[in-house]
Amino acid sequence: MRLSTERAWLYAALLALCVSLPYIWLPWFHEVAYRGDFANFWSAGATVGTPALTDRSRLAAWQTAHHLTPQAFVYPPPFAWFYAPFSHLSPMAAMFAQDLCMLALFVAAAVVAARTFGFGISFSIAAVLGWTPVINSIEVGQNTGLAVFLVFLAIWALASARPAAAGVAIGLLLYKPTVAIPLLLLLLARKQWKALIVAALCGAGWYVLGVATTHGAWLWPVQYARELYAIRHTELLMLAVKAVTVPELLANAGLGQAAAAAAGYLLLFLTLPLVTRTSILEGACLITLAGLATSPHANPYEIALMLPAIFSAMLAVPEPARTRVLVALYVLITAGLCVPYAWPLAPVLLVASAAALTAFLYRRLRNRRNATPSASA
Repeated sequence: MRLSTERAWLYAALLALCVSLPYIWLPWFHEVAYRGDFANFWSAGATVGTPALTDRSRLAAWQTAHHLTPQAFVYPPPFAWFYAPFSHLSPMAAMFAQDLCMLALFVAAAVVAARTFGFGISFSIAAVLGWTPVINSIEVGQNTGLAVFLVFLAIWALASARPAAAGVAIGLLLYKPTVAIPLLLLLLARKQWKALIVAALCGAGWYVLGVATTHGAWLWPVQYARELYAIRHTELLMLAVKAVTVPELLANAGLGQAAAAAAGYLLLFLTLPLVTRTSILEGACLITLAGLATSPHANPYEIALMLPAIFSAMLAVPEPARTRVLVALYVLITAGLCVPYAWPLAPVLLVASAAALTAFLYRRLRNRRNATPSASA
């Protein structure tokens, strides 16, 4: 990059400050802890192992009794154990504890990225924390740091030929199935059988833990899928302004939820021939970005998962386009997250970035094929 590490840190700090301005006041954090998504997580941790976790009416009654906004838990039931330690604190204290954990995980992800892509650790941390969906995810009480860390860990393991470690990382990522599925497809397309078997064993572990969590409900994944479908239908109507993926945009335009999800996965499958021909590093970064852009459900803060593609672009795109494009991307996504009426920037940048990276890799492969005969001659 043309940017020095010092300038990268300066720009990262300015962008983080800009995206934080709507949130750095105490009433906002109280809202997140007691009425926002973290209230949902905290109540799941407090009720895990009880029938209330998977019974929407019981959970709502418990949440109301504890002065929380009633919300169904939208993650697979066994993931509620992750929040069990936080439930021993008050919601506000627990939220700040989770925020510190997520910040640490983002820094750890940056360290893994530095080792994977060959950048300095300080520069990589600035590149991660300056990508404002990262800061936004922390400020709205989300656990995106865990997903980003596991994705970077999986990419590092694949790039360094550690299939067992990749399988563990992707298997743990099944706590968020929409993020894990594209990487599982990558393992299948690249015939990474050892990693796929390890990931499947982790999936079996999640299943068994889910049976224990739901008190012997062997078909809990079916019930979970039904609940998620119902919740998602209602959420689409409420959060149309925050749609960032192709299926979400299609569903909000009037296409049925199932048809929109099918269209997204069709687009994802179209990238599979490409990820089998590129390097495993580029393939993993592309499938993560394509999976995000075609996910049936994602919120703006989950655009943090574009980071592997950004690091890949920092290696592949030549100057001066590299610095110009990436600086513009960092600035525009910040505007999309914090400027009123700028929400459409988020889906435009996400989908355009996925299309651009796909086109770039296809073009490079075509140029390589065209150059091969002359090179051999």
